[in-house]
Amino acid sequence: MVAIFTGACYTTPLIGAIIADSLLGRFRTILAFSTIYLLGIFLLTLSSWPPAGGVPGPGEDPTWWSYTILFSALGVIALGTGGIKPNVSAFGADQFNLARTQDRREKESFFNAFYASINLGSLIACTAVVYVQDQVSWTLGFAIPGFAMLLAICIFLAGRSVYVHVPPTESPVLRVIRVIGAALKNRRRKKKQLSPPSTVSHDDSLRAGQRGLTAAGRQTANGGNRADVPVLTASMSHKWLDDAITEWHTSQGQHMRIEGLTGYSPQQVEEVKLVLRLLPVFLSSILYWTIYTQMGAMFVNQGNIMNRDVKLGSSTVTMPAASMAVFNTISIILLIWVYDRLFEPGVRRLGYNMTMLRRAGWGMVIAALAMGAAAIVEAVRLRAYYKQFCTPCELDGPAAAGTPACGCNPGVPDVSIFWQAPQYVLIGLSEVFTSIAQIEFFYDQAPDVMRSCSMALGLLSTAMGSYLSGLLTYLVTVVTEHMGHQWLPKDLNQGRLDLFFLLMMVLMVANTAAFVAVAINYQYKTVEHKETRARHVKAAPTHLRSRSSPQVLESLVVPPQWISGPAAAQPMPFPSSSQPMAIGRRTPFTNVVPAESSDEEGDEDVEQYSRSLTYQPFLKTRGAPH
Repeated sequence: MVAIFTGACYTTPLIGAIIADSLLGRFRTILAFSTIYLLGIFLLTLSSWPPAGGVPGPGEDPTWWSYTILFSALGVIALGTGGIKPNVSAFGADQFNLARTQDRREKESFFNAFYASINLGSLIACTAVVYVQDQVSWTLGFAIPGFAMLLAICIFLAGRSVYVHVPPTESPVLRVIRVIGAALKNRRRKKKQLSPPSTVSHDDSLRAGQRGLTAAGRQTANGGNRADVPVLTASMSHKWLDDAITEWHTSQGQHMRIEGLTGYSPQQVEEVKLVLRLLPVFLSSILYWTIYTQMGAMFVNQGNIMNRDVKLGSSTVTMPAASMAVFNTISIILLIWVYDRLFEPGVRRLGYNMTMLRRAGWGMVIAALAMGAAAIVEAVRLRAYYKQFCTPCELDGPAAAGTPACGCNPGVPDVSIFWQAPQYVLIGLSEVFTSIAQIEFFYDQAPDVMRSCSMALGLLSTAMGSYLSGLLTYLVTVVTEHMGHQWLPKDLNQGRLDLFFLLMMVLMVANTAAFVAVAINYQYKTVEHKETRARHVKAAPTHLRSRSSPQVLESLVVPPQWISGPAAAQPMPFPSSSQPMAIGRRTPFTNVVPAESSDEEGDEDVEQYSRSLTYQPFLKTRGAPH
């Protein structure tokens, strides 16, 4: 049941991601699903409250109402999780202007801080909240996260007016299907007109059918207008998708289109290529999460048959095996700071570029070492068990160990559970490398219009890793039982958990080799980051500014009379759906309406912020100030 619930929590993000990318946007999706999540916590609290009838009495079996309210609560929580997980980290990263070098560096630190905050919350939940549930009341223990979630929603809403809001676009899934379908359909049809070039570029950058258009209010250092903004660079991968391109611009700026074929612009096709390039990384990341799952499964089973007594003065406390996960959580919180402040800057100074895939690969190596450490601990534990509870014949070989005829007695060897600490710390260190790198990778390398769906794809690898863990456990149990000595019996003292850990280590090493091959051949998304500012752009009249609407990234028509300097003499075309946008540093424009002229003039920096084609809707205007 735990595995099913965990898998559901990492599968439902596909639903939340599609809704965010194509319907509500990330902010509204997070808000809506946070409310659903809060409802789930309320139902879970209700299920543990005796007056509600969800708790069976002493000696009574749970009723249908008990099961109904419990499973309903878990289902609602899983659904709410699906709208939060893929969007919250992406929404945070949306707040950074990637045209600035400093913002790009701060975005990397944001993902580290984001993961540290998750583990800080986990630490509080696994210590203080668990203590309340165990020693005070389950109802109060469930109510505390409910109050915390309500407070989090209020804080999230408080910043609504200062967030950068990226509007939704068409369904990313439909976009991928349509582009692939158009490429296959066009390939089968003989083209009688001029075919589009394999790469359509200007300064090596795709212009999505809008090359040569000047950006309103943009000036270079020498006063000339240019449209140099961060845009996707043409890639050489998945060339067969280029058959879906039916309109483009030549190097002379002439618009070309093939009539009679369903197709897309180079930018739209390039975005689908990015999605397909993510799939090998996704597939080669699944086994890592299978290894990670062992921390909540086999590590706990191993700890249950170790010495868990902890002396506190004159008393002795039995430590729950699952509480060893605290070592994992604390190590993550500490090691993230070490990585972000010391390790990563240090290796950069030494000339080593820690790319996202390199970081993930090193984490997989560390995960394999964690399995090796667990195997060593289990081998030591088994040997101690043989010496303490078995007759000498059990020492003749592993196959004889645990045979009832040889006289093995049940018992727990005198091996402290704290010997598990290194393997928990190693898993935590691997998370600092692989898990954070995966979050950043699936955000950074995804098309702008599909970032929530891409984050959900990364979370799906976690769900599949959990399910794969269950499948591997089942296969190992069946195969080893057929071989005559089961590795994973109910009583692990009679099994070979150490060999299971070694098998997982070997699989992780093989998977890491495959991941390295994928990483070597992976072509990173190339984005040309250039930040330019208008040297003299008059501030918009006060009555044209919105002080209540959230900041939405939209194309902006800047009337000529608001621009001074050489740019004023340049033609001012209306912005198209793929044209870069200008966003006021302080207050965004939400509409341009007729108004009386104003004698007030002021200089205001205009930042250049670019997203992909479908993130820049045409702004309807009814005129311009005069």
